[in-house]
Amino acid sequence: MGVKLRKQYLIWILCVLINLLMWANQSASASLCDFTKEPLQFHFEELPFKTIIDHSKSYEEIERLAREKSKEYVVKIEANIKKRMLANEVFRVEGLAHGLIDFHLRLTFKNKNVKDNSYCVYIKKAVLKVGFKEMTVYISRHIEKNSCRYTVVKKHEFEHVKRHTNSLASAIPSLKKLATVIKNTPIQHGLDKQQIHKDIQNEVLMKLQEISSKLERDSYIENAKFDTLENYRREAKVCISGATASKNNTPQFPDRVDP
Repeated sequence: MGVKLRKQYLIWILCVLINLLMWANQSASASLCDFTKEPLQFHFEELPFKTIIDHSKSYEEIERLAREKSKEYVVKIEANIKKRMLANEVFRVEGLAHGLIDFHLRLTFKNKNVKDNSYCVYIKKAVLKVGFKEMTVYISRHIEKNSCRYTVVKKHEFEHVKRHTNSLASAIPSLKKLATVIKNTPIQHGLDKQQIHKDIQNEVLMKLQEISSKLERDSYIENAKFDTLENYRREAKVCISGATASKNNTPQFPDRVDP
């Protein structure tokens, strides 16, 4: 019993000493880095992008692309539609709109050398550029260019482009608020300034990832509202709704049926 108590007492003393050392180290770092930071220079830029049309792929190739680039989205949409389709209806991927959002973040650090060759480090300048690398609209080569069906598929895919860009636009205020997050990032102290740079950058990237994940979810929700069985049925009727449409290749859209 006495041995157990002695061991517990020694462990308790050791824990106290470790906490005191950590507190002393933090206090020393705080006093060494107790100075006012220079005002943060923050530059935000929304990158322009172009939309290109690819009319070279087959139905099968476009479907493979859709599953590769947006597997989770395609599987959910397809499952939701197929379980409600009638026996004579066919689900086929005729087109696809795809674009990757690109985030460019560049941080410039202020490294103040203090005693014992240690450093006080903070972010002096941040440059954040955001935009789509490129938006590609795929339309099956089996659909004649400028035909009624081609126009319907093109209009459908450009609606997806619009929804993707609107989701990005909605995220811009949150992205600009990263300036406040960066500004409030405390001064870090340590011996290895490169490691401090990495640690600070990782903190900022975590915040950026949170915004990116929300943007992806919002875009998914908005596009799913458009990819419905009711809308597909409506679009399927456009080019068989009358002789006029087939003669001049001008789609005649019937009234939309809401889900």
